[in-house]
Amino acid sequence: MNYEHSILRALLRLARRRSAADIGRLLDRVGGTTAELRDALRRLETDGFVDRRAEDNVRLTLPGLAVAVASIAGRRRTKATPRAPRRAA
Repeated sequence: MNYEHSILRALLRLARRRSAADIGRLLDRVGGTTAELRDALRRLETDGFVDRRAEDNVRLTLPGLAVAVASIAGRRRTKATPRAPRRAA
């Protein structure tokens, strides 16, 4: 589902810029082939994460938005700062 997470993050970036998310723009951002992208979008639509209004117009649903934001936050937290050891009182 890593490819699908990349698609959700790309949709989030496009939504923040108020740009229409179509197949061409998504391919520029996530790579792959058109067939792979359409299959992944079909799976995301089945799971309820995206809404495909027309063949080339894709929008995030509320659960898709939540997963996209959580996946970005999870990527930022992967490098944790080490804590200093506690001292005995």
